[in-house]
Amino acid sequence: MENSRKGFSLTELIIVLAVIGMIAVATIPKSLASPGITNERFAIASIRAIVTAQGIYRATIGAGNAAQSGAVLANAGLIDSQLGCAAGDCVKDGYVFTTNVTSDFLNFNVVAVPVFGSSGSRSFYANEAGVIYYGFSSFSPVADSATREVSGGIPFYNMFPNKFDFYRDGRSDVTTYRPADGIWYMQLNFFGVSARLQFGLAGDKIVPADYDLDGRTNFAVYRNGTWFIYGCSCNLNSVQFGEPSDIPVPADYDGDGRADLAVFRPSSGTWYLRQSNDEFAAIPFGQSGDKPVAGDFDGDGKADLAVFRPSEGIWYIQQSNLGLKTVQFGVADDKLVAADYDGDGKMDIAVFRPSNGTWYLDQSRAGIKGFQFGISTDVPIPADYDGDGKTDISVFRNGTWHIQQSGINQLRSLQFGASDHQPVASAFVR
Repeated sequence: MENSRKGFSLTELIIVLAVIGMIAVATIPKSLASPGITNERFAIASIRAIVTAQGIYRATIGAGNAAQSGAVLANAGLIDSQLGCAAGDCVKDGYVFTTNVTSDFLNFNVVAVPVFGSSGSRSFYANEAGVIYYGFSSFSPVADSATREVSGGIPFYNMFPNKFDFYRDGRSDVTTYRPADGIWYMQLNFFGVSARLQFGLAGDKIVPADYDLDGRTNFAVYRNGTWFIYGCSCNLNSVQFGEPSDIPVPADYDGDGRADLAVFRPSSGTWYLRQSNDEFAAIPFGQSGDKPVAGDFDGDGKADLAVFRPSEGIWYIQQSNLGLKTVQFGVADDKLVAADYDGDGKMDIAVFRPSNGTWYLDQSRAGIKGFQFGISTDVPIPADYDGDGKTDISVFRNGTWHIQQSGINQLRSLQFGASDHQPVASAFVR
């Protein structure tokens, strides 16, 4: 990529998209401290659990078919008995949950309705793709059990958000950042056009994530303890949180769908979290020399604290639902590329070994595998570029992207960027 202007500017691109009329962003207001809002959070978390369980059931026990009821999922140990009650309409945390399955058992959806007006003001619906809709009283989401089409609801939350998806088309975008002048370059998948945005300064660390729950990754940088987030409706456009030597590790630690501000302080091995409900936490977990990794290793919808200790080759994972887990996997010089490679909703332990260009994956469902893909100077860029719900093994080599697409098992190579660019998908590779 040359330094001269190519493609659209970000402003021009937004205008084009608006004219085409294909942008529809719906966000929910900032959470209020009330029982109804708390129950709504629990309802969303329960819907996540049911949809994730159906996906696992269909891929394993069901051999392609969805479970015919929540009770079947509970009997398989995939959800608790409250969500998988025998009655069909199951009550938990002030909401009634109903799992609907088509007669051929190929498609499913989940509906959650408040028991009383005081237990929640909104009803929720989720289809098997993981998109959650909401509505108020009579303006509630209704789903056709055969077609899964929704009427009367507002889509607002993708349960399985794709990292580095700036357009919200369900696929990670090919995007680079030029550290010298803080310019982001994007090739947006849907339109096949490029855009650029100047947002950052030399020395910034890029921290892209979805901070405002609109399903799109926000452009963001961390500068000497201050977070700058572009176009965020989260009141976090500029926030001081951290110290210059801290390592930023944004992720959704409280399970509300928003990325939370977080840093790991190497000097003390302490994690500092500022969650999206403005609660703060300081958690000692790790030691000097550890490399932090944040992700949902146990599949409960909340990011877990994890560190890799190069001196031992051991991963220490504080799972929010299942407790401490330690795994010996990797050597000191490996690059950490943990992600969900088998599509079960859980982050897999994984490393890229530059010395032999091999990816080693310890997958939660598909087991341990090794793939030779890359050379010693490549930058690993794991992300879901084809939108199949599985992370693709990929590398960036002097401006060329090599992507092994898992959905169609096909190699895709394209030139986008230059040797002095940082591929955005490498933002959290340690």
